[in-house]
Amino acid sequence: MLKTCLFCGTRISDGGTICPNCSFSSLLALPSYPYPELKHYREFLFFSFLGILLGLLACYLAYLQTESIFLVPLFVLSLTISGLILEATVGKMDALYLKVLSIVGIFISSAAYFLTIILNSSMVRAGGSSF
Repeated sequence: MLKTCLFCGTRISDGGTICPNCSFSSLLALPSYPYPELKHYREFLFFSFLGILLGLLACYLAYLQTESIFLVPLFVLSLTISGLILEATVGKMDALYLKVLSIVGIFISSAAYFLTIILNSSMVRAGGSSF
């Protein structure tokens, strides 16, 4: 009975354990589909760009030093979207671009948070007067 390689699908002879095509060992304890593909790639790509866009908008509002009620929800939503996409793409081999976009979204959201703290802070000195 001929075995099939889990990686490339080439038939392996009865006594063989190594694929003649890709040198993949059939003795390794891997699932029948070792490298799962990501379903709904376009939706994840859309939400990755949405997370980056929301983070950039939050950075812009923080830079303008506006007292907007949308500032904090923007960077929290951006961070949440980017984090969820990064979590959903863990272990997926075909999602490198989504992982990079998610990390960029997390970085931009964090930058928006720090810009909000730095630019919108009203620090008080020991004497009681503001800067």
